[in-house]
This record gives sequence, structure tokens and C-alpha cells, in this order.
Amino acid sequence: MELYNLGLVAALSAAILICCSIAFADTADVSDDASAATVLAQAQTHYASIERLKSSFRQVTYNATMGKEMIASGVYYAEKPGKVRWDYEKPDVQHLVINSGRVLFYVPADKQLVYSDAGQVEELKAVLDLLGGKGSLLTRFKARLLDEKEAATKGCKVVRIVPREPMGSLLRVDLSIDDETHLVKETAYWDIYGNRTKIYFSDITMPKSFDDTLFKLNVPRDVVVVDAAGNPIGSGMPSGEPPASKNEQKDSIKDDAN
Repeated sequence: MELYNLGLVAALSAAILICCSIAFADTADVSDDASAATVLAQAQTHYASIERLKSSFRQVTYNATMGKEMIASGVYYAEKPGKVRWDYEKPDVQHLVINSGRVLFYVPADKQLVYSDAGQVEELKAVLDLLGGKGSLLTRFKARLLDEKEAATKGCKVVRIVPREPMGSLLRVDLSIDDETHLVKETAYWDIYGNRTKIYFSDITMPKSFDDTLFKLNVPRDVVVVDAAGNPIGSGMPSGEPPASKNEQKDSIKDDAN
């Protein structure tokens, strides 16, 4: 399930971006670095006025086990409150949607839909708690502003956030915030296993609206539905209403996706 795990990294990065709009308030008192709090507060002010985002992205992932990099690209969408979609276009078509606390990851070539509850992923749960108003980002993370030698992104301030307590496999995240626009231009995610994922955003726009179906997936009926471990879905319906059979349950999840 390597592709799915990479998708969750992207999802975490997206969730942190959304948090910029609501979760950095009143951070000066809890930040370990006043300069970092200032940069985050500037980002908060800008993101507070944004209802939706669309951006091209390039994702570079280093897999420590395999000792190689993987590069992907596509289009990213986000809309308040908490709706996210990643459409991977290269090298393979993949779709990842977060909506109402549900994570749907679809790889058309595999004819497989991976469904999970974002609350079951510790890193995502922490960020979803923030989105729900349960504290500010810096009550859960330490933050510091990297100096110019450490920060490789030109024209940006780079804030490094590290969980105050163990949080799944997350080790740290770097947020590169543009000096002029105060938008997050890059995210870099490290996990405890030595894997690293960097996401670069470009052509960022703020559309006035999205199609009503954007944060759903058009999934064929013959697609296999599995959980994050690759097991056929047998419980945990998105609707909260367990069906009479596994086949009915799979159909219900596909209805939720569609």
C-alpha cells in the first residue's frame, strides 16, 4: 500500500495548509520561537480571507527503504471547511479526496478504492482536531524559524514544526511561506523511518467556486473497496449504517464516493 501511504503524506500537508486559515491564532504565548509565531500569524491573516485554493503541484518523495526518489505531479484543490482533493496526473493517475473526515484514495489502473477514516490516522487526527477548533497548531507542535543557511527556499521564510508528543510516524514538517504573498509555497515532511516528501506548489489561484461534485470520486462499480491495510471492507461504513452484506457495504462506499 505504498501509494496510499504517500497519499496520506500529501493529505497531511494539505490539512496543515488548511489549518493556516484558522489554527494559528493566539500562538505567541505558546510558541517556542517568537519569530516563527510572527510568520505563522501573517500566513493566518492571509488564509483567513481565502475560501478555496487551486494549485499545480510537484511531489518528490525519497523512499529510504528503496533508496530512490519518486516524482509525481498534478493539481491540488482545497475548500473550507476541510475539503481537499489531489489529482495526480504523472507518472500515474491517482485521486485522493478528504471530505467530512473520510479519506478516499483511488488508483484507476488498479481498480481499487482505499477507504479510511481520517481519525484513525494519528497525524491526520491531530490536524483534524485543530480544524475542529481544539487548540492552536502550536499547542501540538513546537515551531522555529530556520535561518538562511538551513532554509533552501528563496523568497520564503521556512518554519519547522515538530510534534510535542509522538504523533504516528511524523518526525517534522517544514513550511516554506512566501515573503510577499504569505502563502505556503512548499511543504517538506520527514517520518521516523527516514522517508522524505517535498511538495512544491505553483500557479496558485483562489477560484470563486468549484463544481459541486469536485470533492467526490467517479468510481466504477467493479472497483474493489479495501481498507488502509488492503483488507476488503467489512465494517465502518461512511454513512454509519452497516449493510446486510459485504457487497452491499462496498456499494454504499461507492455511493459515498460518487
